[in-house]
Amino acid sequence: MLNIDLSIHGLQRSFASLSEWVETPAGIAAQIQGHKPQDVRGKRYIRRLLILLRMWHSKIEVLIL
Repeated sequence: MLNIDLSIHGLQRSFASLSEWVETPAGIAAQIQGHKPQDVRGKRYIRRLLILLRMWHSKIEVLIL
């Protein structure tokens, strides 16, 4: 049996790091992680389609697998 220490916060940090490695835009990485937009532009003007989020998520997933 593997003795691996996993936590939700640790997985979030790993995901954030990997998203930087594939040059995912910060707003997209934050939205995939479930964060609300912080600025007016993100709150009012930017609407991202699920297919766009899926595209970036797939790039990050390739690094994980």
